[in-house]
Amino acid sequence: MSEKTPILTADYIITEHDYIHTSLAQRRFKTSKADRLIMNILGILAIFIGLYMLIFSGDGIIKTICWILLIAMGLFSVSFYEIIGPSLVRYQAKNEYNANKEKIGSRNIAFYEDEVKIVSDRYRGNIPYRYFFQVLDDKKVIIFYLDENDYISIPKRLFTDKDNDALERIKSLLGKKYVRINQRK
Repeated sequence: MSEKTPILTADYIITEHDYIHTSLAQRRFKTSKADRLIMNILGILAIFIGLYMLIFSGDGIIKTICWILLIAMGLFSVSFYEIIGPSLVRYQAKNEYNANKEKIGSRNIAFYEDEVKIVSDRYRGNIPYRYFFQVLDDKKVIIFYLDENDYISIPKRLFTDKDNDALERIKSLLGKKYVRINQRK
């Protein structure tokens, strides 16, 4: 270690809510704003076309069913990213957490100038910052990625205002040298 005094430490156990928030944050970062915008525009367009055709296209049960289905598809498209998708992620994350909660133990993480020291019930080691490739900073969690499937998630509920300053310093150190920092508030 380059320094004896850590910049920031965190002692915690991942709760079900932390696990769910991590899953939601990962989903939000994987979904681009452009994708959401396109889905919303297509959904609104489908709703308006369906309503217009339902009102002005004349009689016929088959036509009516088709226009109602178009409206339903539009509603699904508009609500997918904001309602349906997050609900599915919450459900899946809750099931994953419950299936694996015996493997989730306490963690102690200490950030130094050039590495992270991790001590948990299942792992002990030092990870140099150069091994991280991405940091996702969300409203409720911050996620440090070593690769696509290996990450360290830290709930923001642990941090005070003073800790948030230290966290910004760590992100600055990582961002200057090694990783891409993505932030959504």
